[in-house]
Amino acid sequence: MASKKRNSRNSRNKNSNSSNVNNNRNNSNNSNNRNNSRAAVNNKAKVQEVKEHNILLLLPLIMTVCIIPLIAYAHSYETGLTVYDWYTSVADTTDVFLYWKMVWIIITSIYAIGAICYIFFIKDEKLIWSKVFIPMVVYMLLSLISAFASVNRYYSFHGIYEQFESVWVLLSYGLMVYYSALMINSENNLRKIFKYFTIGISVMTILGFLQSIKLDFFRTKLGAWYMTHDASQVLNFAFEKGRPYLTLYNPNYVGFYAALMIPLMAVMVIDEKILKKRLLYLALAVMLFVVLFASQSRAGMVAIAISGVLLLVLLRKLIFSNLKVSLTVIGIAAVTIIISFVVMDNTSNHAISNRIKEMFKSEKETYSLENIVTEDDHVTFYYKGDELKIYLSKDSEGNDVFTLKDKKGDNVDVSVLPSGGFKVVDERFSAFSYQAVKNEEEGSFNGFFVNINDGEVFEGGVNYFFTNKMIPGDETIYYKGGGSAMFKMKKHSNNVPFLKDHYRFANMRGYMWARSISILKKYIFLGSGPDTFIIAFPNDDIVGMNNAGHYNEIITKPHCMYLQVAVQTGVLSLIALLTLYIWYIVSSIRIFWKRKNDTFMELIGVAIFTSVIGYMINAITNDSCVCLAPIFYTLLGIGIGINIYLKKQDKKRLEEEKEKEAIKAIKEAKEEKKAEKAEA
Repeated sequence: MASKKRNSRNSRNKNSNSSNVNNNRNNSNNSNNRNNSRAAVNNKAKVQEVKEHNILLLLPLIMTVCIIPLIAYAHSYETGLTVYDWYTSVADTTDVFLYWKMVWIIITSIYAIGAICYIFFIKDEKLIWSKVFIPMVVYMLLSLISAFASVNRYYSFHGIYEQFESVWVLLSYGLMVYYSALMINSENNLRKIFKYFTIGISVMTILGFLQSIKLDFFRTKLGAWYMTHDASQVLNFAFEKGRPYLTLYNPNYVGFYAALMIPLMAVMVIDEKILKKRLLYLALAVMLFVVLFASQSRAGMVAIAISGVLLLVLLRKLIFSNLKVSLTVIGIAAVTIIISFVVMDNTSNHAISNRIKEMFKSEKETYSLENIVTEDDHVTFYYKGDELKIYLSKDSEGNDVFTLKDKKGDNVDVSVLPSGGFKVVDERFSAFSYQAVKNEEEGSFNGFFVNINDGEVFEGGVNYFFTNKMIPGDETIYYKGGGSAMFKMKKHSNNVPFLKDHYRFANMRGYMWARSISILKKYIFLGSGPDTFIIAFPNDDIVGMNNAGHYNEIITKPHCMYLQVAVQTGVLSLIALLTLYIWYIVSSIRIFWKRKNDTFMELIGVAIFTSVIGYMINAITNDSCVCLAPIFYTLLGIGIGINIYLKKQDKKRLEEEKEKEAIKAIKEAKEEKKAEKAEA
C-alpha cells in the first residue's frame, strides 16, 4: 500500500510538474506572442512613418515649386564688370527677379541636406540610390571643379549680372533631383506634395492671367511695395502691358513655365473625382494657355504642342477605355485653346500669329562689312571681299593725317564734306565716310569716327569710333564704345555652317549660337566657369552684333541652355546632363508605354515626363535661369522617384506571381504523387 501511495504521489508530482512546465511554456509563448505583436505594431508604425512624410520634410519641394518662383525683391549692387574693356553699361544696377531667388535656392538646399541627415541618422531610414543619379553627380563634380578653374572665380561662386546662377545653385539643382526622388515613396506623399504645388501654381497662374489682361499687380502701389518695400517707388518695366512675365524675369520664360505646368493640370483634371476641384484644375489649365499665348513665347507653344501629343499617346489606353467621354473632353479643350489663341492674338494686334509666321522664315543673309581690326597705326575694314585701310599718321608740322588704302596697297580717293569730314569716292567703298573728333577745350585731336551707310542694318548707317589719345604713353588705335568701353578689335571667325549666313535665325539667336559654338573648342573639359558666359562670349565682336541686330548690346547669355552649359561648365558636363535626361526619358517610355496609366502615381509620372520633354524643347532657344530651373529639377526628381517606385512595385508583383506559381507547382506535384500511389 505504501508503495502504491508513493507511486500515486509521484504520479501527481509528475503531473503537477508537467502542468507547470506546460504553463511555463504557455506563458513563454504568450509572452513571445505579445512581444512579437508589439514588434509588429512598432514595425507597422515605422513603415507608416517612412511613408507619411510631414510638411517639414516636404518643405524643400514646396519652396522650389511654390515659394521661390514668387520672390521678387529689389537688390542693388555693383556689376564689377567695368574691369572688362568691352563692358559698356553702368557700374551700378538693380535686380528684382534673380538675386534673392539664388539666395533662397541655396538656403533651401542646405535645409534639404539637413533633412537627408535627419531621415538617415534620426529616423534610421534607408536612402534611395539608382544608377540614374550617376550622370547628375558627374555634372555636379564637373561644375564644382569648373568653378575653381573659372576665368573669374568670384562670379562662379557669387553669381553674375543678369544671371545669378552660381556654382552653389548648380549643385542645388542636383541635390533637388535626389531629394525630390527620395520623397516619393508612396502615393500619399505624392498627393500631399501636389496639394501644396496646386496652391503655388494657382498664385502664379492668376498673377500671369491678370498681366495678360493688362491688370499687372506689380504696376500697382502694392506691387511696388512688394518689390521694394516702398509703395511710392516708380518702377520701369521692359515689357508692354498685356505681355505677362509673372515673376520670371522675361516673357520667354513664361513659355517654360506653361510647358511644365499645363500637362500637370491636365492629368489632375483626369484624376480628380470632386467636381469643384476638377473645375479648378481645368480653369488653371485654360488660364495657363491664355498666359502662354499672351507671352508670345513661340518656343513655349511648340513645346506644348509636342508634349500635348505625347501626353495623348501615353494616355491612349485610358482614352479608348471611355472613348465618347474622352473625345468630348478633348474636343472642348481644343475649342477652348483655339478661342484663347484667337482672342489673345486679336488683343495683341496679331503679334502672336506674326511671330509664329516669322519662325519659318530663314532667308540667307549677306553683310558687306565682315570684320574690323585695329592695328597700331591703322584700322582695317573687311568689306565686300576687299579691305579698306585707314592709316593715321602725322605730317612734318605734327598735324594728324589720314591715308586710305585698299587690299593691294593702292590709295583710295576721298572728297571733303561741308561738315569738315571726308567721303570715300571709290565705288568699292562708297558707303564710307569719316571725320576727326577734337577735344573742344584743348583743341587737340581726340579720335575719329567712321560711318558705314549701305542701308543693310540701320537707316543712316552705323558709326564706329576710334581713338589713340586716351591711354597715356600708348599711341596705338583703339575702338571706343559706350561708357568706358575701349578695346582692340580683332577678326572673328564665321565658320559655323548655316548659322554663318543666318545671324537673325530664331529671332536673332543665330548669331549668338554661331559665336558660342565657335568658342566651344576652348571649353571642352572644364568650361569658362559657372555664370561666366558673358566673359567667355566675344562681346568685342561689334561688327557681328551690329549685323545681327544686337546694336549697342552686351550678350549675357546664348539663349540656348545646352550651349550655356557647354560653355560655362564644359562640353563634358553637358554630356553628363544629357545622359541624365536621356536615361530618364528611356526609363519613362519603358514604364508608361504598356500601362493603362490610370492611377494617380502613373498619371503624374506621365505628366512630368511630358513636362520634361517640353522643357527640353524650350531649352533649345532659352537659357537656364534661377526663376525656372529649380521647378524643372524638382519635377525631374519627382519623375525619377515615381519611376523608381513603379519599378519596385513591378518587381514585387513579379516576385509574388513567381511565388504563387511555385506554390501551385508544389501542390500539383503532391497531387500527382497521391494519384500515383492510389493507382499503385
